[in-house]
Amino acid sequence: MNRNLFLVIPVCLLLFSCASKITTPKKPLSLTGHKKILIYPFKDITTIYGEKASIRCPICGNVFVTGKVEKNAGAILSEHLVSIMKKKKTFELIPPEQVVGVIPGRTNEKEKRLSNIKIIVNVGKSLQADAVLVGYVYSFRDRVGSWYSASKPASVAFDIHLLNVADGSVEWEGHFDETQKTLFENLFNLNSFIKRKGRWVTADEMAAAGIKEMVGEVFYK
Repeated sequence: MNRNLFLVIPVCLLLFSCASKITTPKKPLSLTGHKKILIYPFKDITTIYGEKASIRCPICGNVFVTGKVEKNAGAILSEHLVSIMKKKKTFELIPPEQVVGVIPGRTNEKEKRLSNIKIIVNVGKSLQADAVLVGYVYSFRDRVGSWYSASKPASVAFDIHLLNVADGSVEWEGHFDETQKTLFENLFNLNSFIKRKGRWVTADEMAAAGIKEMVGEVFYK
């Protein structure tokens, strides 16, 4: 093996980690009693408020600071969530694509883009869903560089909520906020470093892992 590779590997093992902030849900995600689940398309908050803004989640009120959101970030997150939900066969899944055209025409433009609880619940009722999983994207910045050398790390922030269509109540919520850092900057997050195998990950990889960690445990039992 190339001698230089022996030098690179230990350096990578020392350098890369991920500083993540995942708010542990007060209770596990449960879909008991829900036979039809709608995956509502993730909404990009920055299309309304821009970057570097301190924003409260329209559903739960938790505060996020917005950052750059790459094109199609919402679609990417929706795809990852659908992929996980498909693992379980105990309910019928309504994909995000079916939401298009269902949002009431009289809704003003800002409400359409923000998708408040009333709108979401009404869409769920129109599609005969028992519950809706809905999320917002606050940051989705891809790394600049490669897996072994990045001038800017990936950064992703989003949340997910489970709404009961019958009464509009929030049954569950999860929050994810992560920016990759070197292991020297964050010595207490060795677990993420090991999972990522000492690599600078992409925003897509970070988002997929975040969703799996947030809701996937229920579906992989």
